[in-house]
Amino acid sequence: MPLEDLGFPGISSTFLSVGASLLTVHFVDSEHLLVTFSLRGLVPRLEGDPPDHDDRMVAGLLVELPSGKVLARTEWHLHDHGRYLWNLGGGRFLLREGNVLWTLAPVANLQSGQPFARTSFLHRHGSLEALIVSPDSKLITVETRSLSSSNLGDSPLGSPVTLDFYRISGAGTESSPIVGTPAGSVRAASEINLPINADGYLRSVDTLNNGKWSVAFEPVNGKTIKLAPIDSSCPPGLNLVSPTQFLAMSCRGGTGRVTMMAFDFNLHEMWEEPLGFVGQPAFSLAPVVGRFAVSRVNSSSSTDILPSEEDTPMSQEVRVYQTQTGDLLLKLSCSPVIRTSENFDLSADGMRVVVVRNGAIEVYRLPELTAADRADLAELQKAAPPPGSGSINLGAIAEAESKEVDERAASVRAELTVSTAATARGSEAVGDTPTPRKPPTLLNPGEKAEFQDKSPR
Repeated sequence: MPLEDLGFPGISSTFLSVGASLLTVHFVDSEHLLVTFSLRGLVPRLEGDPPDHDDRMVAGLLVELPSGKVLARTEWHLHDHGRYLWNLGGGRFLLREGNVLWTLAPVANLQSGQPFARTSFLHRHGSLEALIVSPDSKLITVETRSLSSSNLGDSPLGSPVTLDFYRISGAGTESSPIVGTPAGSVRAASEINLPINADGYLRSVDTLNNGKWSVAFEPVNGKTIKLAPIDSSCPPGLNLVSPTQFLAMSCRGGTGRVTMMAFDFNLHEMWEEPLGFVGQPAFSLAPVVGRFAVSRVNSSSSTDILPSEEDTPMSQEVRVYQTQTGDLLLKLSCSPVIRTSENFDLSADGMRVVVVRNGAIEVYRLPELTAADRADLAELQKAAPPPGSGSINLGAIAEAESKEVDERAASVRAELTVSTAATARGSEAVGDTPTPRKPPTLLNPGEKAEFQDKSPR
């Protein structure tokens, strides 16, 4: 589907280089896409709008597949160029308008004649710094600062960030509105990309500071689940991709050389694949069928897992994997390169992929699951943690960090003990008559020198 036919005006290279959110494609379901993009033209004035706002208009289109027919269209008045849309799964979406959040469900409300009807999503008042949707689409983490800011992630430093957790329910219709039920909160010094779902979260600790990271899943209800250790010279980036599988972005020899490693909850490392120099990857997940899509934005100067603003994007690649086997199902390049990686998506049933390439939206059909894939999924399900309910408690992270300090201190004390003992053994020889050492020689045992050194000593 050519973007031009949808009214897409193109993208400014200036906005692309700074990582602005300009174009998104999302599956609403397997037969509908939600396509959004920035418009060019006059922006209506708003009474009382702060002068530091960078207002723009964004178009939202509900597109039918495979015909490409536009079933509904709307426009949103936004106040900055940060990320504004998140897929909540089940045909539901979260829209950010400054520091205000809205929910919508276009297909569920299509028959009512108001597909883009919005409902306010209540959350803590403050400057929105980050928003994370869990892999199972059942939990949202909203991170805010008490200081106001017009741009997402652009608040003054120094004030703490509050992480609020909300369990999500509802289909998004008038009879079943989307509801966010508070599930706890915690304060942190800065934004945290916590690998969490409705049942619990992952944590990792380098206990002895030797590059061997212990990993565990902390369920909301139940005991700690210890997982396979990870070898990494940098803190591994952890990503839950299903209730019983996770990925680790590890470093081998340098923080820029990233290896993607896949693990299950049965203490197995399933596979790994070197990614080379790569920025922070973006994921789209289909946990029901054990598949994930990953976007990699490579730059000529990236030397860390987290890219800097100075990096210049050079290429973007999307890959789709069968998680338990590591089978590569699809590999495509995207153009233009978009830092926010909102130009691709994997359908919830894991059967279709959408990417933006060369001025068009392309949809690809993926192969069906094999009998072996279904057997693997059934086996993995046995290791699933108990369903989570109630508040999220991050106390295990602080406890693990405290234990890490204690273990490191114990290691240092052990080294000091060994060193002190060696010094004591050395001091016992002080005052004894030293045994004369033979002069060094290159002769073999029993061999006599052909010439004798008779020079005076």
